[in-house]
Amino acid sequence: MVARGYPGPAAIGEHVLATGVGRWWADRALQPRAVATSCAGHVVLRGSPEQLTPDVLAPLAGSRIDPPPASCPRWARPSDGSPPGSA
Repeated sequence: MVARGYPGPAAIGEHVLATGVGRWWADRALQPRAVATSCAGHVVLRGSPEQLTPDVLAPLAGSRIDPPPASCPRWARPSDGSPPGSA
């Protein structure tokens, strides 16, 4: 099944919804502050990731991350190779 929307990061969420292939994640069940959708090594993160700790972000290491625009500096990979957001 092909996503009907535009190509780009949003297609990941559409793909996961349409096919069930991929994963959804939220920082908490009720009123999440940060939500991620992942598939095939790509992650779309939306919301406010400021409260997320490096250990929570560690599973995202090695993935291509599309961060919320306002948090782009936080999501740059540190030069020491540690997970995004741990700097």
